[in-house]
Amino acid sequence: DEIRADIPELVETFNRCERAQSEYEERFYSRLVLPSGANLSTAARNGPHFLLASLCRVRGLLEVAIVSVNERLPHGLFLSVRAHLETAGSVAHLKRHLQRLYRGEIGCEAFERTLVSLCLGTRWAPDQADTERRVGISAEAINAITLVESAATVMGELCGSTEARQLGNDQYAYLSEYCHPNRAGRRF
Repeated sequence: DEIRADIPELVETFNRCERAQSEYEERFYSRLVLPSGANLSTAARNGPHFLLASLCRVRGLLEVAIVSVNERLPHGLFLSVRAHLETAGSVAHLKRHLQRLYRGEIGCEAFERTLVSLCLGTRWAPDQADTERRVGISAEAINAITLVESAATVMGELCGSTEARQLGNDQYAYLSEYCHPNRAGRRF
């Protein structure tokens, strides 16, 4: 309530964020069970799981953002918003590749490779060799900048504006600058 008194022009924005958090809690699914025995493609199995995992991540990031605003923790807020933009970028990246699949620009195998990279991609993990052996897949992570560019492109398409696309990229650059231990990051 103190933050609302200090910044009255953002009261409705704060209220919307808290309502969104409540809606997440009401509609949250911790897991997805697909029909047993169904002959589903990798994309049909992994796509919903990827989206559910992304929503779980967004749920946690929104909670961190709300606490950070209420407790006046700018570092937590910046890190959370930056991670939220990267998560939105991963979903946008999937959307753009799905559109390319529907237009016939890529085949099912290329789409499934993208989905596997989004689901399992890693630059390093302690159990990476074991995962590769068990799953039979080696998936390289997709660069965060590529994901953010996908988010910015989708924002531009939704707004019908190249300025919106540039704004998405600029905001990520700004957030990244404050998240790194450099001059900007130490100003807080």
